[in-house]
Amino acid sequence: MAEKSCVVTQSRVFLAGVPRSVSTTLTKCLCGIDDDHEVWLESYITCRHALIEYERRTGMKLPIEYEGNEKEFEKALVFMENQGTDCNVNDLSNFRQPSSDPRQLSYPEVKKCLDNASNRLVIVKDFGLAVDGYYQYLPSVESGYKYVFLIRDPLPAAMSYRRAVVAFNKKHEGLVDDTTFDLSDDKFYPGGGEAFRRQHSFWRHVQANIDPNPLVIDSDDLVAHPAACVKKICEVTGLEYRDALLKWEPASSGKDWMNYANTSMGQLMKSGLLCDFHTRAMQSTGFIATSRKRIDYSEETCNGQRITPDVRRIVEKALKYYQEMYECRFTPNV
Repeated sequence: MAEKSCVVTQSRVFLAGVPRSVSTTLTKCLCGIDDDHEVWLESYITCRHALIEYERRTGMKLPIEYEGNEKEFEKALVFMENQGTDCNVNDLSNFRQPSSDPRQLSYPEVKKCLDNASNRLVIVKDFGLAVDGYYQYLPSVESGYKYVFLIRDPLPAAMSYRRAVVAFNKKHEGLVDDTTFDLSDDKFYPGGGEAFRRQHSFWRHVQANIDPNPLVIDSDDLVAHPAACVKKICEVTGLEYRDALLKWEPASSGKDWMNYANTSMGQLMKSGLLCDFHTRAMQSTGFIATSRKRIDYSEETCNGQRITPDVRRIVEKALKYYQEMYECRFTPNV
């Protein structure tokens, strides 16, 4: 007999993380609650990148509103899905044409879609950086999204992201020299290392305007005590927890891993281009309780890897914001 769905009414969850905070793995975990789910993967950060990429390519600003600017958004989508390729901005016929919806590069259109999403379970996975300055385009309060903030110590988070970005760029462009690479450049790291400050600002915005006590989960607690943390997430978001959520089948490709909305980022995951950033998560079979070592900032290395100057700069910017949120985190009682 098929297992009865644990979701009887629509549930909506907004996971707000920083890069390398286990947010993608947690998204996969929550997808197991209901087959009728849709994942809005980094749709807001895609809007932000579209603004940046369009201006870089054309020298002009991409409008915020989609209506009346359809051609500009179609061009922006080609730019987004052909990054790393030089193209004539006046003739895009020689470039791979995107399969996603160009209107999803518009902040107001993303808001409309999230407000009107029809799946029983809707999961938004994004970054505070992406909505900084665009809070008016978050889902309406009436739409009922529950916010969960995922934090991680900025030192291992930045080091992990640096390794991933270097490996990705070497594989696809072959242009990155690890000895001179600067992760704090805005081109590579969202916000040039300001991801933590902007996540903190987003947290404060949610406290003041949506939920005075949104849940904060530290990724070290999540990997050390997954059952307790996932149970708490389900409790505050109105989902029904069961131990089976902590296990899943590994994915053979990005295409069959989750049910993605038809957005640029979702299509890039399905195509496999972005899977390099999520290889371990895609190959995983579930959460396995694992304790992480405490960080000693006075050391020259972290987890056996040299701490590079660019990572140090990011940590200096980030640490106070992380520490304030850390003090408000959920602490597993185990």
